[in-house]
Amino acid sequence: MMDSMKELDLGYNSFYLAGATTKHLYLANATYPQSIWITNHSLLDTQRIDFHIVNSGKIAWKAVRVIVDSPDVFCLEPITPTILKADLADFTFHRLDISNVNFSLSVPLSVSTFVNLVYDDAKDETRLVKMLADERSGDTRSYTIEKQKEGLFSTDGMIHFDRSNNRLVYIYYYRNQFLCLDSNLHFLYQSRTIDTISQVARIAAENKITLASPPLVVNKLSCIDQGILYINSPRLANNEDEKGFASYSVIDMYSLKDGSYKYSFNIPDYKGQKLRNFSVINHRIVAFQGHFMLTYRLNR
Repeated sequence: MMDSMKELDLGYNSFYLAGATTKHLYLANATYPQSIWITNHSLLDTQRIDFHIVNSGKIAWKAVRVIVDSPDVFCLEPITPTILKADLADFTFHRLDISNVNFSLSVPLSVSTFVNLVYDDAKDETRLVKMLADERSGDTRSYTIEKQKEGLFSTDGMIHFDRSNNRLVYIYYYRNQFLCLDSNLHFLYQSRTIDTISQVARIAAENKITLASPPLVVNKLSCIDQGILYINSPRLANNEDEKGFASYSVIDMYSLKDGSYKYSFNIPDYKGQKLRNFSVINHRIVAFQGHFMLTYRLNR
């Protein structure tokens, strides 16, 4: 299923893949969020570029997530909140006017259009909100994520946008489900993953929300590549060997055409380090394991 492994020792375990082009991989570092590291697909000729910030104002840099969506680069920070934009030519960032729209997650659809994950405490509900930056018209569309017993834990998840078919995917952390919407937040379908589900419970006496005991993450990591959704689950499937499962991470693949399950493959532990993050770029897996970045050719 996988071959042609390449390795790059990054020296730190805080790197993640910010994006890629046909020639380069762009790495961001959660500990050093004001820089980006660039390497080619052979993991050679790595260089670091520091950001130039114009009128940045106050930013919670430790909360920044960097996304490279060629030819644009975004710094997304949900606390203040702030969105900075630059291009790959010079990495000079300018602040976008988002009118203090709060979000916990954000994904760019275009140079000025974003879909944000927003929790409304008063209504106890989570929504996906399409936002136009630098415009005064405010929210254009929204989609309320169906909750179970409450609207925070039961709706918590990950957002991805597949530019190849303009589909937005929302994957739940604690439910064996994912949603597929179009770029205008029109519902297309909901599908189940092959793993079992955990539940969310409310402790009424203390007016607290908690996860069922023991708390179980159903979908831990995910990414999208060319119409395929890849999900890593930390749960042992019924047909898997417990001893073997301890030495690799399982990736399940789903078609975004209809949400159907395709098949699964394993990413082995590397030098005793389990998978902590991954992406798939043009059929190549980019895996972060400890302070190593590994790339594998995915045979499909």
